[in-house]
Amino acid sequence: MPKFKALGLAVSLLLVGLWVALLFAESSRPPAQFITALPGLDKLAHFCAFGLLALLLSLVCFLLNANSAGRLLYLPFAITVMLGGIEELYQTSVPDRQASVYDLAADIAGAGVALILVSAGGSFNFLKRWR
Repeated sequence: MPKFKALGLAVSLLLVGLWVALLFAESSRPPAQFITALPGLDKLAHFCAFGLLALLLSLVCFLLNANSAGRLLYLPFAITVMLGGIEELYQTSVPDRQASVYDLAADIAGAGVALILVSAGGSFNFLKRWR
């Protein structure tokens, strides 16, 4: 594995780990007041947060195997959905938090839209030039 690719993979995995830690840290406390003040903002936050997670995971897949990264988009999707489900289950153990099927649906939608955009936008072809 070339040095640049190894460094990129390490940084990408670190970003994934930090983002997941941040998501669970945020789930460990009551929701911020501004999130609950505006209807739908909570779902938008879930959509964006898990869309970003899916993008980061797709970058990891690309760095692991650029030739089949487009075909491997199911993997970031599956991992993102799994982590969304785990996060919702985790929230049942946190005071002042509750699990929501609608939050999970927003997580899934965010991941799906992000990965569709990556796939349709040719992002992998662009990244192959930098590989």
